[in-house]
Amino acid sequence: MESLQGRVALVTGGSRGIGRAIARALVAEGAKVVITGRNETQLSAACRDVERAGTGKVESVPADVTRYADMERAVGAAVTRFGGLDILINNAGIGIFAEVAEMAPQEWSSVIDTNLTGVFNACHAAIP
Repeated sequence: MESLQGRVALVTGGSRGIGRAIARALVAEGAKVVITGRNETQLSAACRDVERAGTGKVESVPADVTRYADMERAVGAAVTRFGGLDILINNAGIGIFAEVAEMAPQEWSSVIDTNLTGVFNACHAAIP
């Protein structure tokens, strides 16, 4: 496996669950990681937890993947703090598990905006 030492990663939805675990694994391998999430309290706790995972560095950026400007800001933070961006983990996502007849249109929009538009926003901001 190629070394992740010194590589720079952005993990959306990195404040909890799978995203937090991915961030911990990256830091354990020596990567510099920016984690994003919408809840600043969860982000702060995750940042402290992820930092303890290894020799890599971590920074948290409050951001909502459905807002393109937030993704630009998160990518900018990675570039400013760590000198670039090598890895993008599009992890942020939501699931509303209901039958169509029971799901409100706004719930559907939330799923699409987060799970599809969020991936586009993060990729579009990161590619340059």
